[in-house]
Amino acid sequence: MLWKIYFWISVIVTALSVLGLLDNLLNWLILIGILFFLPKVVYALAVYSYTFKKNILSQRSWKSWFVIVLLLHALQWWSALETVNYNLNFLTILLIIGGIIIFPFPAWYCIYKLGFDKKERVKVAAVKTSK
Repeated sequence: MLWKIYFWISVIVTALSVLGLLDNLLNWLILIGILFFLPKVVYALAVYSYTFKKNILSQRSWKSWFVIVLLLHALQWWSALETVNYNLNFLTILLIIGGIIIFPFPAWYCIYKLGFDKKERVKVAAVKTSK
């Protein structure tokens, strides 16, 4: 049940990211926006695949996406920390920590399980063949 809630929150965050991208469509920041938007799409796909036991990508693809997403997330984290004004209030700092650092952990777990755990791939395949 919690995975389904997390999935829908991920979908909402991804949709809000699209709205943010549309705002910068004519700006050179669109490339940076796409780099920050891409992990959110992968997170939503991974959580969907893990939660609903759907085989979206191959195990090798999930391994590759795991590395790519971690690198893009490190870039996003570095960018956010560099632009932080250290005179921010406590609530804003908590939102930054929660949104950028803590929120993706369940999605990383899903991507890891889909890419590196053979038992999880067997579960997904078993659910797919039983229907």
